[in-house]
Amino acid sequence: MRNRWLVLLLTFFKLSVHAQVKVDCIFYNAHIYSFETMKEVAQAMAVKQGRIVALGTNYQIKKQFKAPQTIDIKQNYMYPSWTDAHGHFTGLGIVATQSNLSHATSLQEIIEICLKSYKNQQTAAIKGWGWNQENFTNKFIPNNDLLNQQFPNIPVFLKRIDGHAALVNQAALSLAGISDTCSVFGNLIEKVNGKPTGILFDAAADTVENYLSQYSTASQIAAMLKAQSICLDYGITMVHDAGIDLTKLHLIDSLQNVGKLHMRINAMLYLTDTAFTFLNNRGAICKSKLHVHGFKMVVDGALGSRGACLKHPYTDKPNWFGTFLQSPLQFERWIQKVALSPFQLSTHAIGDSANAFVMTQYAAVLAEKKQRRWRIEHAQVLDSNLFHFLNGENILPSVQPIHAYNDKNWAIERLGLNRLQYAYAYGSMLKHAGKILIGTDFPIESPNPLKNYWAALGTYTNKSSAFDSIHYIQSQQTFLGMTQWPAYAAFSENELGSLTIGKWADFNIYKENLLQVEAPQLSELKPIAVYIGAVKVK
Repeated sequence: MRNRWLVLLLTFFKLSVHAQVKVDCIFYNAHIYSFETMKEVAQAMAVKQGRIVALGTNYQIKKQFKAPQTIDIKQNYMYPSWTDAHGHFTGLGIVATQSNLSHATSLQEIIEICLKSYKNQQTAAIKGWGWNQENFTNKFIPNNDLLNQQFPNIPVFLKRIDGHAALVNQAALSLAGISDTCSVFGNLIEKVNGKPTGILFDAAADTVENYLSQYSTASQIAAMLKAQSICLDYGITMVHDAGIDLTKLHLIDSLQNVGKLHMRINAMLYLTDTAFTFLNNRGAICKSKLHVHGFKMVVDGALGSRGACLKHPYTDKPNWFGTFLQSPLQFERWIQKVALSPFQLSTHAIGDSANAFVMTQYAAVLAEKKQRRWRIEHAQVLDSNLFHFLNGENILPSVQPIHAYNDKNWAIERLGLNRLQYAYAYGSMLKHAGKILIGTDFPIESPNPLKNYWAALGTYTNKSSAFDSIHYIQSQQTFLGMTQWPAYAAFSENELGSLTIGKWADFNIYKENLLQVEAPQLSELKPIAVYIGAVKVK
């Protein structure tokens, strides 16, 4: 009897050793890079319920697992999919429907583009996006005189490339109730001899835009689906949406629930009493595709339109320091309130004065706390006394290297050489923080992650005294800044960011080995396939 039980036990053990484990899908014949290391780690991967179960050789995975679906990657390269750590998701889809002014070299050319657009599509208002006076011959910010002549009755709203300024005509100003005597927005309305020039900044521009752009639910859905299509084309499967309201949040949630929106979204709610009450009552949202851990605030404008708040005047505009968009007292009250909650705070700060204020306030309220992972969005212009605040545990830098590339020809005009040495200083930020979050700030820039990678490496410049080694980061660090480190910032480092066991199988397939392609050529590549939770979405 004893021998019989022994035989049965040995037989069961033998069968169990050789029994194949059932999974949903096996991917094989691939060069798999996890980004835990920059070396190839496997040929094959087993997935169950959208998560990675095992990695190994083709032989190991096929011997150990069986699946109803096996997918031959055909010796192509598999990488974790990209996260854009700072973008504006709905905005990406919306601007795709507006006149593109980013290549215009004069106001006259802008007007011609608007005329053509209006002729093709008779709309109640003319809207355009992306003009940049730095592309003009005279480099002057225009006024609305020519717009008023060409469009005396149709409202025209043309947003600058940085999203913080707009050129509008008199019809648009009148519609929004902005007159010569309007004092509500202070210096956010540019005036000459007491008369508005048509240049508006931040809240003033937003007010006019809201009058002209009452987007229907249908148009917002269309914009989100368009943005998703653009992102997936580049292999971006998660976006840190840098500032949305509750209406857009509920719309994203509903689209994900019905399976129309496949993207993962880590949303930052614009900080208002209503938004705080909503999240405080509900708690952080931690769904598989929707994360909401906190709030977004904005304290200054953009450097290109001279709205970034500086400690000393702009080099090319004496006696002008930029604009601080928050009441310091109100900001202090808000961050104290958020610090007492379990939520994260992300604050837009570009100028060195704005960054000094925000970092000092952050450090004060987080001194006795751990793992809060609050963010400085942009951190574009610092000084030598600010880097130590970026400790990686409580305060993280969230940056956009593509800005450095596109600003390189005029940033020195705004800042001068001395300040420029501490601007776009990604290498120094990383040295102190240990982690750096990399995004593109789309639609202000292209969402192309590999162009952003190229910009982060700094290979486009000769590393002159204006842009030296403190501004750049290395290849592996850049990839981590677009995968694992944004996952950390979204409190999802155990779920996303690398191809490792237990995490979601979010990955891109490229024909090329990204680690062996020269940076300029790399920026032209797109994945041939994109998967979210092992489901093909491109």
